[in-house]
Amino acid sequence: MLLMNNLITFASVQDFTEFEAQNQKTGTLFPDAKYDRPHDISMSEMLKLTWLILDFEPYRSTALAFKLSPNTNEIFIGSVNEGGHVTRARIIRINRKHILSNPGKLIKWSEDYDRSIWTA
Repeated sequence: MLLMNNLITFASVQDFTEFEAQNQKTGTLFPDAKYDRPHDISMSEMLKLTWLILDFEPYRSTALAFKLSPNTNEIFIGSVNEGGHVTRARIIRINRKHILSNPGKLIKWSEDYDRSIWTA
């Protein structure tokens, strides 16, 4: 079972927008990670990321949790695969503006991890 060390929940778009304004991207944590493509990371790296839960529609009814790097303020979609012999973690670097401007794309990824994250 994956333990979340840090968790931030946002009850409204305004709360999230204010957080984003105060936490702009300051660097690149995983330089080899491409936008919109899965990237393998270690479990220790995954556990260092802060989980962002958007508790407003359209995200409220999904299981999607964004991952934030507290060092660079980058936001990712991430997944952990505990099946098989070794636990594996993957992230997808996303364009932050898509969180509010194109949630359908991000929600689709979260609902279809087998195709979008684990088959790449």
